[in-house]
Amino acid sequence: DLMSDTADERQAWTKQTFGFVCQCDICRPGPLGVTFEEHRLEMIRLRDEIKQVVMNLGDASPERLAAGLQAAEKLMTLQESNGYSTPNRLRILGWEGYNLSVAAKRSEDEVKRWSKIRYEAILQELGEESPEAKLAATIMEKPARNL
Repeated sequence: DLMSDTADERQAWTKQTFGFVCQCDICRPGPLGVTFEEHRLEMIRLRDEIKQVVMNLGDASPERLAAGLQAAEKLMTLQESNGYSTPNRLRILGWEGYNLSVAAKRSEDEVKRWSKIRYEAILQELGEESPEAKLAATIMEKPARNL
């Protein structure tokens, strides 16, 4: 996985699996590789921060919830700018953003925005007829007011 593996780990994998050392801008030494590595580490840190807040929603202070939402926004931006906005990642991030925004008692528009991110990712990944898509559509139309 590009997000969790270091450049050395990716290089070893391509060498072992395909018999060559990758020379793309991300894997080889240089400014793009350094920028990517910084973004990769930041995405991992943000992912962990969001996870910690979501796992403790009931005990989270308003400040902690706000920090979790800021981390979710930043993670989404970094994923998009680095080509990591896969449906699966957006589905998870959308669900976490939804739960954080409900717990933080944010506006209905913000709650719906996160549920829409999740819904659209589910459509891409599983299709409109999937049970998860139908549930996500209902949640998007009538979001929870509290957890």
